[in-house]
Amino acid sequence: MYPQLTADDFWWFYLALESYNGLFEDTKIVYQWITFTDTATSGAEEPFTLGCKVTVGTETDYEIQYFSQNSTQGQLLFPNSTDVIGQTWSTQAADYMEESGDILWEAGSTYATDAPASTKYNSTNRACYFAKRLQKLGRNPNDFNHNYSVDIGARIYDNSTATTFTEISTQTETLAQGEPASYVVAEVAVETGAISSFIYSMAAAVTALFVLSF
Repeated sequence: MYPQLTADDFWWFYLALESYNGLFEDTKIVYQWITFTDTATSGAEEPFTLGCKVTVGTETDYEIQYFSQNSTQGQLLFPNSTDVIGQTWSTQAADYMEESGDILWEAGSTYATDAPASTKYNSTNRACYFAKRLQKLGRNPNDFNHNYSVDIGARIYDNSTATTFTEISTQTETLAQGEPASYVVAEVAVETGAISSFIYSMAAAVTALFVLSF
């Protein structure tokens, strides 16, 4: 009778790079990544990283990766990591990469708000979308209200077989995860989900935007 009582929620976000057209030639690979490190002093969850690639000129051929890490591997996907140097975008940190069928996150903008189109002259905002399905029933409250230090970066590869890249500087921010709105009987509670956005310059002609929301 009340679909909202059992409908899934989604924890979603996108990473986006805005650049002048022609700065990155068609068929180049734009790879964006974000590492979440729980800052709790006790009972912290292990760090994890999500990465996504799109191809310039195609823009929507999203492929996402999930990397499981331990507390000493927070910089696993950093550009100076030995697990990144000399690897293609798809083979980096292979020992820590989850199989595609085991990833709980989904690519694409089905459950996310579209990243804004570029308002700059002759520019494109290239976004990757991530969404994690959160079942309403049987939800574990310990999965929410984490405080994270997040490292966000990107790199540009000439093609899918390239093992060298152009680095977009890594940025570090903090994030309070929050929790999705809860439901009481058939009445929707008016709690606010977590919404955080960081806008920053990553290079002279590139801007990155990170938005996370329930």
